[in-house]
Amino acid sequence: MAGKQHMVVVLAVVALTLSATAGQAAPPKKLGVGLYAPELLFANPGERHGLVLRLAQHLESALGVKVQGRAYKASADLERDARTKRIQFAVLGAVYLASRRAPVVARAKNAPATWSILTRKKTTLAELKGKVLQIPRLGPLTARFVENGLLGGNLVLKTHFKVAQTPDLYSSISSVKLGRADAVFAPVATQGLVATIPGVPVAPPGFAILDRKLDPEIRAKATQALLQFGAAIGGIHGWRPSGSKPYAAIAGASQKRVNNMILSAVKVERLRDEELINLSLLHPALPEMEDLFWIP
Repeated sequence: MAGKQHMVVVLAVVALTLSATAGQAAPPKKLGVGLYAPELLFANPGERHGLVLRLAQHLESALGVKVQGRAYKASADLERDARTKRIQFAVLGAVYLASRRAPVVARAKNAPATWSILTRKKTTLAELKGKVLQIPRLGPLTARFVENGLLGGNLVLKTHFKVAQTPDLYSSISSVKLGRADAVFAPVATQGLVATIPGVPVAPPGFAILDRKLDPEIRAKATQALLQFGAAIGGIHGWRPSGSKPYAAIAGASQKRVNNMILSAVKVERLRDEELINLSLLHPALPEMEDLFWIP
């Protein structure tokens, strides 16, 4: 009898253990981290791939799970791999993040870069009419960000320029320096080129967790590991905690708004002699106040 009771207890414990195990998500055997930030100035694909491989190795060491790094030239490829769970994390460019509701947990420590329309020699927007403008494919909002965020809605890109797009910033800048294009949308700090108009700030890349169902503990560990990743590659110099606010600002600047700007030269008007006030002729006096007091 005692043996049967002992067996029942053992079976109950086993059943509870199996039930608890079934309710827990199995730890992933492999994770992936992607990189899609066309605004980072890599001279060749090897440098781009090298950054994401170093980041993958860093995350793998912190998480204790195999992490594969993938660099992307097209956003469609990144989005496909995110849907199929090949990547759970990604370093993403600011303009791309402005068009996506990805949960951003950190951004590069770099200060926002100022972007403008650059040329090989000083010129004006009027002189660039009908000329080739190179724009890197930073994300779906790129053209609208240039038109509304930078130009304030004063020009229509497709009618003022011959717009050409390239996969990344490096190829866009090279096209201008080699004389294949007349202007480029790029950071004003680009060597060998000059800005035609005052620029607009662009936030640094962000780190997003693409898999919303990822275990919270893994999310927290990955975020903490990234904040300790200090590899200075591609212009990134460490990471800091962040949300989506810097990228929402880019989305707002990309919206078309009523243009109240008047572009005209200042005209100086000289007052006539009779319109001038000669202060030396003014003799201010205090008002009489006797009538305001009653003396009994």
